[in-house]
Amino acid sequence: MKTAKDDRNQETKVHKEEAEKNREFQLNPDAGTESLWVEMVTQDVELYESARTEWLEIREECWNLYEGIREPKTDPWPNCSNISTMIATPVCDLIHSRLVPMVSNPSLIFWRPREKNDIDTADNVNIFMKWAVENDFEFDNVIDDVCKGMVVDGTVGVKVYWDISFKWVQRKIPTKFLGFKTWKYKIKYEYIKMEKPRVIVLDIEDVLLPYDAKNSQDCVSVVHRNFYTLSELKQMQSQGQAKNIDDSFETGLSDYLEKEEGGKRVKAEAEGRKWAEARKQTYPILVHEWYGKVEYDGHWREVQLMVCPATQRLISAVLLVDISRVEERPIIVEPFLRRPGRIYGKSVCEQVRHLQKEMDAIHNQRIDAGTIAIAPFFFYRPASGFKPEDVEIGPGYGIPVDDPQHDVMIPTFNANMMTVSFQEERIIMELIEKLTSVSSYQLGRESEIVGSRATATGTMAIIGQGEQKFSLLGKRAQIIVAKILTAILRKYQENMDSSLAERVLGKEGPLF
Repeated sequence: MKTAKDDRNQETKVHKEEAEKNREFQLNPDAGTESLWVEMVTQDVELYESARTEWLEIREECWNLYEGIREPKTDPWPNCSNISTMIATPVCDLIHSRLVPMVSNPSLIFWRPREKNDIDTADNVNIFMKWAVENDFEFDNVIDDVCKGMVVDGTVGVKVYWDISFKWVQRKIPTKFLGFKTWKYKIKYEYIKMEKPRVIVLDIEDVLLPYDAKNSQDCVSVVHRNFYTLSELKQMQSQGQAKNIDDSFETGLSDYLEKEEGGKRVKAEAEGRKWAEARKQTYPILVHEWYGKVEYDGHWREVQLMVCPATQRLISAVLLVDISRVEERPIIVEPFLRRPGRIYGKSVCEQVRHLQKEMDAIHNQRIDAGTIAIAPFFFYRPASGFKPEDVEIGPGYGIPVDDPQHDVMIPTFNANMMTVSFQEERIIMELIEKLTSVSSYQLGRESEIVGSRATATGTMAIIGQGEQKFSLLGKRAQIIVAKILTAILRKYQENMDSSLAERVLGKEGPLF
């Protein structure tokens, strides 16, 4: 009979075999080379961060507009109107809701052979990948987050890697037939390795790229900022995935944690959390995951380096070919509204940000004008006995003064300004509709301009014209999702167990 000690021995054996396998992939540079690599990664991070200061400010501004967050103001007076009209929010949400079904429908995903050798495997690949997508319960959330990043950030960062975890599973094994469909079973527990591709949508602020990057695969290097706890790093070291880790990492907090940058800060504050404090209390240790070429053993090789900036230590160095057999970096960065030749794209929120700020200004001015009209300022003679602090607003309320004609003067204001402001808001909305192709018809209501006088034929023609731009946006979204799916397919090709294809397909036959 198996005991708990036997189970622990089984667990220890599995972890030991995995650790020995991982240690074989770790590079062992000399002290001088290791120090040089750490310095190189540190310099790249500083260079890439300094080149995108204004870009981060725009990301923060876009998320503030989307969340309806405004900075406190005291101009033209304390407690004046400071309301966000949040025009960017329904525009972004509508485009987001249109993009998701364009790219998340499994019936729209299919694989075509590119070479003669692919013809025999194309059908099997289609069956297998549809199984992979439909059985990944997180993939719908990935698509949702990818589309949201396209619309609000304008640039999407995704990481696709082969995830390995360990888990105890219970197996029910029939041992004896008792008759009439009844069996006697034996329960067996096994500690097994669970493997599958994993897709993570990254905060675009945590992906660092060179200024002249065209894509994340061919640029000089790309850096992903990771955050860990000390126990996670120690576990990685015990599994052979890291080295040079000790208790000094616990106090090695980076200056980055004190910064408040980009949309990450805004999203944390919208949740009601303090950005720096939340990060300190969860994953306080910053690690830079760097991908690029270094000289090793007399050759220039593509590698993955992991460096802790607080302790200035190299904690991992692996050849990229040991992570991906085609030396493909696991980080995919793609723009949405493309700027030719640039890796960072433009977002829908960025398109309308200036117009929303103008709308907010007009809206708040009109509220302030109404406040002044209800409770206007006034002039009075100091010797009149008039006490402003005793003034109350109410019907039939009298204010005693010596001479109402000369002691107090209350100015009057023209109400035409409010009418003009309504017209200005309408013009701004028309400009936003032209920029984004989001009109009243796309929002599911009649046009405020034409109203119920519009004909069915005319309405369908207008919607058809507006759909042209959505078709282009949908195609761009499909390109990004296609790259993610291709990366998932490659991870299966490189790492999956040979028996998985037969279990999924239900038959023998070539898959890859």
